[in-house]
Amino acid sequence: APSGEIAIVNFARLVHRLVREEYAELNLTEDANLVFVPYESFSTRPYEDVRRRVPDPTKAAEILGYRAEVDIEEGLRRTIRWHRPALEAFRRSKCRATGS
Repeated sequence: APSGEIAIVNFARLVHRLVREEYAELNLTEDANLVFVPYESFSTRPYEDVRRRVPDPTKAAEILGYRAEVDIEEGLRRTIRWHRPALEAFRRSKCRATGS
């Protein structure tokens, strides 16, 4: 199930929403907001980021024999869930280190 074109800002919003949903009970994202940072604030050189994602999976299919099995939203959900054990371990170690 290949993904279609998506603006990077909409991709960021999608990731933000999915993380908030997955980790809601951990209260990790209560105050988390998307922040738009001007390019000038992190680079003195002219810089312009990619504004949209337009995947063409044909090359991956031809060279690697890879074909997407899920759409972008489901892939992100799986990635976020995959990271959960590492996040929970980090939170436990942080609590031990601070005594809280």
